[in-house]
Amino acid sequence: MKRRALLASVGAATTGLLAGCTGTAPGDGSDGSPSATPTDTPTSTPCSTELTSKAFEVQSVECGTGENSADASVDPTGASTADGTTYTVTVTGTIDGSDACHTARLRRVEPVPDDDTLRVVVESHVPESKESSVCSQCIVDIDYRATLEFSCGYYGVVEVVHDGETVAEVPLPE
Repeated sequence: MKRRALLASVGAATTGLLAGCTGTAPGDGSDGSPSATPTDTPTSTPCSTELTSKAFEVQSVECGTGENSADASVDPTGASTADGTTYTVTVTGTIDGSDACHTARLRRVEPVPDDDTLRVVVESHVPESKESSVCSQCIVDIDYRATLEFSCGYYGVVEVVHDGETVAEVPLPE
C-alpha cells in the first residue's frame, strides 16, 4: 500500500474509532433514551495511484564523457478526477552510448512491489534504421526527458535505472 494512502486511512480510522468513546451520547441508549436506528453511511473507496500516460523524448546526443545521471520532480497538474488530483512526475537524465548511432528509449515504468517506489528503466540502444550506418566513434551523452502522468497520487521515491544499473533514487516531496 502506498505510504500516503496508508497514512490517510490510518488517520481516518483512528478518528472514527475514538469518536464518541469518551462518554455517553444522546440517542445511543447509554443515557436512558431510546437507541437511534443506525443509518447506512456512504464509504469512500480508497484511491490507488495509476499511471495514465507517459512520454519520452531524447533531447540531445553529443560526444561526451559517458555520464549516467538522473533527477526527478513532481507537480500537481491542476486537473482533478473523481478519484483525486492528477500529478506529473518528470524524470530528466543523461545515459551514455558507445558511439553516435546510439539513442535512448524508455524501457519500463513500474511500481516496486510492496514499496512506495516507482522504477523508471531507460536503455541506450541503436535504432534499427542506424544499424548499418557509419557513426562517429565517440562515447556519447544522451540527454532525455520522461513525463509520467498519474491519477490519485504519486510514489514517494523514483528509482532510475540505466542499462540495468540504478543511477538515482530520488525522494519526492510529500
